[in-house]
Amino acid sequence: DVNVVNWYDQAGGEDFVNSTAGEQPRIVMGSELVTDSGGKASLYFDGGDTLQNSTLAGQNRLDIYAIQDTSDDPYLYPADPTNGSNFAAVADDGSGESNIEDNFGTPSYYVNGALQSFSDRDDVHDALTGSTKLFSQHNASTSSWGNLEVGHYGGSINSTYNYTGKISEMVFFPNMDSSPKRFPIEQNMLRHFDVNLVTNGTFDSTDNWTVQSHWSVSGGVANYNDTGNSALYQSVSFKQGSSYRLRFNISNASTTARLWIGNLAGTNAYVGGGYQSLSNGSYDYTFTVSQDESELKFFAHTDGGTFSLDNVVLEQVGTAGYVTKLFDQSGNNSHALQSTAAYQPQIVSGGDLIKSGGHPAWEHVTASNMLMEGKIQAAHLDAWFVAETNDNTYMYP
Repeated sequence: DVNVVNWYDQAGGEDFVNSTAGEQPRIVMGSELVTDSGGKASLYFDGGDTLQNSTLAGQNRLDIYAIQDTSDDPYLYPADPTNGSNFAAVADDGSGESNIEDNFGTPSYYVNGALQSFSDRDDVHDALTGSTKLFSQHNASTSSWGNLEVGHYGGSINSTYNYTGKISEMVFFPNMDSSPKRFPIEQNMLRHFDVNLVTNGTFDSTDNWTVQSHWSVSGGVANYNDTGNSALYQSVSFKQGSSYRLRFNISNASTTARLWIGNLAGTNAYVGGGYQSLSNGSYDYTFTVSQDESELKFFAHTDGGTFSLDNVVLEQVGTAGYVTKLFDQSGNNSHALQSTAAYQPQIVSGGDLIKSGGHPAWEHVTASNMLMEGKIQAAHLDAWFVAETNDNTYMYP
């Protein structure tokens, strides 16, 4: 076993440290490197392990990004070892306690890049358990904390809330607003650690999958028996305008398999607009959702033959950004505005900034428009536009 005494700050600042041998997390166990479910190096905390970083206490604002892999219940991190009333979000299965954190500011929470609306500690547990997850805590505050530790709660005054599981990376922004860069930071971490938005895509158990009749899960695969229309699905948070990559394997197909892949209501096919005829092999699809969705559904048709489905991997690969306010650079507050989502022009597509001639640009579709009420009824108006279009019939302003 190899224990971690110093977890080094890659920015050259203060490290996370622990000089007490019996409380140090391990990076090698039984001569094997500790890895998360994506195969990346990780630290293992056994419920008695902890690391501390005093410089992260006393921060008016603290943004935290962490790659974790745990099925622990209950737990929390980080916490203040000097005061049991200072702690971050608590994950507690079945708990209706709405006091999610204490003396930690008013943070916003993101899981795998998706904004969360936690109503209680049970919500925190359900969003984070069972597989590698990226947990982001934004606009937190440790201004009243005397120290900051990961692994223990309040100096282990109540070991029930100590953390058991793996942590592969932690990124902290003290007294900085990282929100303008949140998306590229999270995308970099999600890609590097191969975070799967689907829980248990290897089907060693059903986990969060709902298995309807005509489907069964055994031997690491999901099997369809060709005796009725039926679905295999689980809850997934898809965000409007975001792009996703879906990979899976089909095997043991008696005839060409027919799968419809989309939302549970059957109103939106994510792949191909309808049924896909699939034979044995590996499949790789990238798609963008046009509205918020909450399920990933595999729907098999009765004439699709028997087949097996396994190694389901879902990753977020990009997002879209839209313009709500185009700021008046003159300082006269004559901004161009659009509050209605359906009418907003786009400035980010698939995670990439839209450009024209190598410079940032916003892109209009037929319905989109910006309103500049400060420029109406002007007695005289000169206007310059830099534009690029293939449209045949148009006018503006």
